[in-house]
Amino acid sequence: MARILILSIVLFAALNCNAKVETDTLKNRRQAAETEIVAAYLADLGIRSDAAAALSGESRIAIGFRNDFLLQDLMYKSLSGQISITGNHLTINMMHYGYAQYGEYKIAVGYSRVFGKKFSIGMTFHYIGNHARDYGVEHSITFDISAHCNITQKIGFGVRAFNPAHLKYGITGENAPRLPMIFNLDFHYKISREILLYIFAEKEIGGALRIGIGGIYSPHRLFRMSLHAAFPVPEAELQTIFHWSHIEFGAGVIWKLNLGISPCLTLNFPLKKLKR
Repeated sequence: MARILILSIVLFAALNCNAKVETDTLKNRRQAAETEIVAAYLADLGIRSDAAAALSGESRIAIGFRNDFLLQDLMYKSLSGQISITGNHLTINMMHYGYAQYGEYKIAVGYSRVFGKKFSIGMTFHYIGNHARDYGVEHSITFDISAHCNITQKIGFGVRAFNPAHLKYGITGENAPRLPMIFNLDFHYKISREILLYIFAEKEIGGALRIGIGGIYSPHRLFRMSLHAAFPVPEAELQTIFHWSHIEFGAGVIWKLNLGISPCLTLNFPLKKLKR
């Protein structure tokens, strides 16, 4: 009788333990799914804000292409890498716009730090080279600072200042024009696990205020779609992202009143997530 009682107690405890493990597993999966769309938004925003990329917690290598006016001479090509580990986030981005005879290439190296998994600050140094046949290359150096905060699991905002010191084109030259000084503000709100809305504003000193609104729809972890529109110069962008094996493939189109239609492609190779 005592043996039966002991076996019953052990069996009851094992069943309760297993139920707790399954409950915790389902809870963790649900929490991961709920934060996935926010991480995707922050990773996309991380193209121009290292602080946002740091909060996404992603480590990846990405390749991007864009073709303006459907002309080979106006091709945008980029290669970037980012690694996030124990709250530290390092990025390097290289891009070129134009073709062999003329264009602009940029190299950016940034570092961001995450505090409490909700707030991050970052700084990025930029090298800009403008080249044209028979004119050589004009070298410029500047930096940006950024910050991002996830107020809750659904709401977050970020700020960025590009070239806050208002540095000039070219490393030397008193009469050289200044690089643009640009300020960005981003705000997002996650309506549900599948839908996230965001608004953004961009102000260049001496230029017009640019305002936009967009959204991300992700019905499945293997697919998401994003759409945004901006003014006063009308523009719209539609992009779809597909996951296949360990590759994230994106195809989209950008329409701008002054540039027409620009198809774009992206390839992301996510690396194994490291401990934050």
